[in-house]
Amino acid sequence: MHPKRMGSEGDMDLPQICPLSATCARSPLLTPIARWHYQSRMTTNLSHLTTGQLNRIIAIKEKIESLQSRIDTITADGDRALSPTTDAAPKKRRSRMSRAGRARIAAAQRARWAKVKRNGNVALGTARKKDRRSSPAVRAKLAAAARARWAKVRAAGMKTL
Repeated sequence: MHPKRMGSEGDMDLPQICPLSATCARSPLLTPIARWHYQSRMTTNLSHLTTGQLNRIIAIKEKIESLQSRIDTITADGDRALSPTTDAAPKKRRSRMSRAGRARIAAAQRARWAKVKRNGNVALGTARKKDRRSSPAVRAKLAAAARARWAKVRAAGMKTL
């Protein structure tokens, strides 16, 4: 068999050694060429193998399948599903602030605001922005300058600046 003769989904029409060979060869972690290599190696010279050798092959394939399923659960669930043999880190307990600690923080904040209010800066957030508009006198000067510019342009016989 040649890897280019595979079907569109990567499945190959090879004789099955055991029920697990189809799932092992269709593993998402194997590339199409690796699948071809895996299946072609496993299907050669089956008639020359003894029953003991075939039983060992089946046992190895079952181990591969169980390891593959463990890999799939780890990759699918991320950090949530750790295998039973690995030491899972204990869940970190969420720390809570005591009532006394919260009261100290609130008292400190009240003291800061009292200091600000004592200094006369009561309206920190409500201060009005400076009015940045031009006064009517400045606008009149600008308009007069623009009219003088345009008068020069028209006197020169041009239509644009």
